Amino acid sequence: MSQLIDKSDDPLDTAVRLAIAGNVIDLGVAASYDLEASIERVLQQSLAIDHLEALREALVGHAVNSATHSLPYSPRQ
Repeated sequence: MSQLIDKSDDPLDTAVRLAIAGNVIDLGVAASYDLEASIERVLQQSLAIDHLEALREALVGHAVNSATHSLPYSPRQ
C-alpha cells in the first residue's frame, strides 16, 4: 500500500482512498471479497463526499501552526 502512495501524483488523495477501501473491507458484510478489486474501485471512483481540499488545508494549517509555536495552542495576548 505504501508503494501506491509513494508513486502517486497525489499521495494524500491516494492515502485517503486506501483508508476508505480499508473501511469498506472492515464492514465485511460479504463472506469474501477481492482486495485488489476493492482497492482499484476506490482509487478510480469519484468520491460521493469529497472534502479532500478542506483536509489538505487543515493539515497545512496545522503544520504551519506546529512549526511556528512551541505550545500546542496560541496563547491570547
